[in-house]
Amino acid sequence: MADLTDLEKQSLEEIQHPALPEGSTIYGGTKVFPDYQAENGETYFTLVHGIAHESSVSFVAILQATRALRKGFESAIYFYGPGSLNCLATRGFPTTGNSAFPGEHNINNSLGTFIQEGGKVYCCRFGLSLHGAREEDLIEGVIPTHPLDVQDALIHYARKGAIINSTYMFCAGGLRRAGVRGGGCPRAAPAPSSAGSTTPEDQPKDGAREMATLRMAAVAAPFGRDLEEDLARISALVADARASGVRLLALPEACLGGYLASLDGPEDRPPALRIDGPEIRTLATLAREMVVVAGYCEQDDAGVRYNSAVCVTGDGVLANYRKVHQPLREDLSYGAGDRFAAFDSPVGRLGMQICYDKAFPEAARALALDGAQIVVSISAWPLSATDPHPDPAQDRWMRRFDLFDRARALENQIVWLAANQSGTFGSLRFASGAKVVDPGGEVVATTGVGAGTAVAELDVAAVVESARRAMGYLRDLRPDAYGAAAAPRPAAA
Repeated sequence: MADLTDLEKQSLEEIQHPALPEGSTIYGGTKVFPDYQAENGETYFTLVHGIAHESSVSFVAILQATRALRKGFESAIYFYGPGSLNCLATRGFPTTGNSAFPGEHNINNSLGTFIQEGGKVYCCRFGLSLHGAREEDLIEGVIPTHPLDVQDALIHYARKGAIINSTYMFCAGGLRRAGVRGGGCPRAAPAPSSAGSTTPEDQPKDGAREMATLRMAAVAAPFGRDLEEDLARISALVADARASGVRLLALPEACLGGYLASLDGPEDRPPALRIDGPEIRTLATLAREMVVVAGYCEQDDAGVRYNSAVCVTGDGVLANYRKVHQPLREDLSYGAGDRFAAFDSPVGRLGMQICYDKAFPEAARALALDGAQIVVSISAWPLSATDPHPDPAQDRWMRRFDLFDRARALENQIVWLAANQSGTFGSLRFASGAKVVDPGGEVVATTGVGAGTAVAELDVAAVVESARRAMGYLRDLRPDAYGAAAAPRPAAA
């Protein structure tokens, strides 16, 4: 033993080291929860984003996935980002396979065992490329995947009702996929039956979880003047959404009767419908238990037409909104609305906007200040007519459409559900781009430049609260300093 100073000796002698002899029991060994086994072909899906290190959470996740496999679960592990490095067979120093310290190959050995016992292992090719790793260096049996497969694998296993374990914040903080909740990633809610509802046996026992998450969808689709054809398309879209468990569905602006053929004048206007007319009643009948927002040409008792959005359930009309902001010569065809108001619905407090409204920050802000946590923005937003880009994704009007959607969600820290027309109508070529945007301004689902339905599941209250917890834009407003913003429109405009 080294020579010690008097003070060093004094420090050692103050407290006996060790206080307990080797072999002393200091922790209990009681297991609190039952040793659950898989039932009815249950699935366990693990997402690993963490680095390759034998003391890391990544190694623990592999051990948990293996234990689930041995309990009878169909078990799969998906490595992405830096987690992809866990899958390399080339680990070792100074040669591959040579453990420079005891346990260096615990991850390799555990993955080999997991695969041999019937588990599936996926590895993101993009994660490999980010770190200069080669696909040919993967452990035998690891399945390389496309970067877009990360999200679709999660959707795939969530729809199978998998228990989802993640080593990253992919599922925490509010982002939801098929029933996943904040603070962790418990089992997904069961998929609805083909009839669009679940039996009592299918319902999650945690009723709060059922209500906490909301599956929502935004549509990009073409609609024209034929109301019968439009309602048939809406019926199919609603049925598909119901089969996917959607509870809130946004259809495009003017999906009942089509939009204007051009923005140059009032020729060939869409059919005028009444809020209490048969078309809106049919829409409500189709909606049943869902909340559906749709655009139409409304005619009031005085014969004035409005570009309107209606929100319905099977019980009838929840709210009606008349478009306030009118681009170009749209005012020749429609009267203008004069207010933005949020309203309560079975899926939470909502607000509605139509197309050009999204270009005005004040419109979304008014709804957010009125308590809306979700704004449904429906559009017939076209691509550029004067300077079209050969790639619609790069079209300047498409980019503005996406920018407005993301900015309005971010600056108000709300969920933004954006539907749009697709295809062509008259002189207009529509941008599609239906999407769901979270309160951080991130697009969590989109149809891109094609027709389709963007579906996402969020715990709306959780994501809004999480976004506003530190940087609360509504909380930190200073209206006393914005005098010019509230001034009347200048004559020069």
